Amino acid sequence: LQQCRAPGPIFLEAESPNIGRVTLPPAIVSAIRSSTATRITVPLPMRVKWIRRQYSYFENECIDLLFDKIRRLKERVGGKTMDRWLQLCAEGDFETFVGEILVQYYDPLYTHTSGKADRQAQQLDIDGSDASYERAAKQLMEQVGVC
Repeated sequence: LQQCRAPGPIFLEAESPNIGRVTLPPAIVSAIRSSTATRITVPLPMRVKWIRRQYSYFENECIDLLFDKIRRLKERVGGKTMDRWLQLCAEGDFETFVGEILVQYYDPLYTHTSGKADRQAQQLDIDGSDASYERAAKQLMEQVGVC
């Protein structure tokens, strides 16, 4: 980070000060939180499809690891929800599981930890079409004066 010298805008995903075991320096966290925010939304079915494609190994060769990760969420989501998610995965209903964990766990956690819950943000909606991605990219580039 100390050697990073960006000649133009930097696009970052909103993060909490702690990313895994790494803690961002306070100056970077402050800069992120005071920067212009853009919220990009994608329909849940598309998000589920993308997540399942990126993490398909959990549905196959690493199913036991997925079960372990779900069990670690018990204190955060409660035993009933944890048991439901374990059952969904055991039955092979990963579509429902991923949708539920996104809506019930990750989205609220992300909103809370990103520090942007109360912050005004430009909204860009992506419907899955190539045109919607191109439109969003163009709007972002115009917003920061790149094109």
